[in-house]
Amino acid sequence: MKNLPLLSPKAFWIGLVIFLPLAILGLFNLYQEFEFSWLDTSGGVRDIFTANQNLTDEIALSGTLLGLLLMCFASTPGEDEYIRELRLQSWQWAVLINYLILLVGIWLIYDTNFIYLMVYNMLTVLVIFLLRFRYLLYKNRSLTD
Repeated sequence: MKNLPLLSPKAFWIGLVIFLPLAILGLFNLYQEFEFSWLDTSGGVRDIFTANQNLTDEIALSGTLLGLLLMCFASTPGEDEYIRELRLQSWQWAVLINYLILLVGIWLIYDTNFIYLMVYNMLTVLVIFLLRFRYLLYKNRSLTD
């Protein structure tokens, strides 16, 4: 099976620059109801797709996802078979933990808090992958030094 090519290592830093401010914006939007007034839209008929809304949350979540994806799919300098194995193991751990969190949340979290869980759960796979993969790389480099 042919693997998809990874992005340049520079994509990690570009993703980090995109991720940090937009994740902070998303948290402010979620918990402080912060919105940019110039992102207000007005739709004609009020239904779920064209209702009057503000696009701050869409921009924040889209940018957060884009930043995390760039960080996750950026290659590391000196990418070899061992690092690819660490990458695969990290993805497996991330998916497993993501669905365990979701399973527990289904049974323990209700009402509006469940929507918050689902928002965070969209990002959990990417965040857990990044944390585990970077930790394994750090641990591996520490052992070789």
